[in-house]
Amino acid sequence: MKKHLKQLLCSALIAAIFLLTTPTTTFSQETVLPSANFLAKTAIVTNVAEDGTNLTDDLHPNQNTFTQDITLKITPQSNNSIQINSSIDNREISVLGTPMAKSENEHAIFFNAISNNPSFEVVNMEYVDNAETNMFFKSYKTTKNANKILKLYLKDLSSNTRDYIILECFDYEITNFASIISSLPQDTTMGAWAAREFIPTSSDFIDITPLATPSNTLRTYSVKFQHLAFEETHTITLAADCTYSNIRVGQMSDIIYRIEIVGKTLSCPGSPSLNSKTESSLHVNTAALRQTTVPNAAFISTSISGKVLNSSSSGASLSASISINLAALSVSLSIPVSFTGNNIVNINSTYTSYVNGRNGQYTRSIKTTMQNNYKLTQINHYFEVRSTIADFGNVSRNSANHKGTWDITIINAADKSTQSKTISQNVPIAIKN
Repeated sequence: MKKHLKQLLCSALIAAIFLLTTPTTTFSQETVLPSANFLAKTAIVTNVAEDGTNLTDDLHPNQNTFTQDITLKITPQSNNSIQINSSIDNREISVLGTPMAKSENEHAIFFNAISNNPSFEVVNMEYVDNAETNMFFKSYKTTKNANKILKLYLKDLSSNTRDYIILECFDYEITNFASIISSLPQDTTMGAWAAREFIPTSSDFIDITPLATPSNTLRTYSVKFQHLAFEETHTITLAADCTYSNIRVGQMSDIIYRIEIVGKTLSCPGSPSLNSKTESSLHVNTAALRQTTVPNAAFISTSISGKVLNSSSSGASLSASISINLAALSVSLSIPVSFTGNNIVNINSTYTSYVNGRNGQYTRSIKTTMQNNYKLTQINHYFEVRSTIADFGNVSRNSANHKGTWDITIINAADKSTQSKTISQNVPIAIKN
């Protein structure tokens, strides 16, 4: 009995010493789940054109494309990230992808992916659970009857030409797909990698309704990109509205100009996971309104309002700058292009410091420019300019055009390229008894 007790005490002592000397695992350490090898269909595409038109698919073979099969070692992480290891052209690569967003149809997960090899830049990593997506190996997908796909697209930064490496794995499956999708925000534009990589194949900016008037105009701006033999199309629809009325002799009236995003779309034929009715990479980067009054009328105040994205770190309220041109009261004026050499002031509410009548000069033309840290990026974002104009002539006049022109810049937020556009809104205003 004593001998048995002694043995128990020795065992307990050894166990205690082991616990004291063995490092414990903390919860901050990431659990690495078992890895496995998977086949990846691979296309190495060299000398890709700036617009991507010679990066197509296996249904449209090009001489600049070499295909092969390679092995991907895929290791899922406990935080839903995916580690991919492989060898491409005898160059080792390791990519860690973290789920960041989902498609509008909730069939695609888009990853923020980083390569450990500086020769390779990840331009797209996504997983689609039902193959409702554009891909390179379309023929292979049909032959295999695969309905899931993991895509990893790389740009070869070590090459003197524009080269891409397309890896598509049709055998890997994310088992907790539904739970990951439910936790992610929607951002279909993350899958629109062609808009980040290539220049547009075409662009357009048109009125979209035959009933448009100078005071109410809808315009859609569209940009198309080459996306693996399909077109990837981004649109933004702007409503430019003007509310105005005639002026009573010796009185004043308000004129309100407003530009607003009323629609955005993203589409790619044959790729439902890239379709969205509310998103695109196109934003309004800058907005300025130039105005010139009818004869005998001049500006006496201007205020602004809006719903915008503030791209700066400050919490400052929406602001704009006012540029001013002075002119004689009774003459008919063209709307100025340049306001150089005149007063420029900043406003974030109402500006009332216009000078009228001094030396026979009146504030007949103004330019209101939304400050450059504000952008219109989402549907219902708008910028509005409300000006009060007054009759200084004290006589009635027939209708003449109050002239207004929006100067806007449309930006492709994917690659920061911009195009400048104008929307003219001249409206008739009479001065009546």
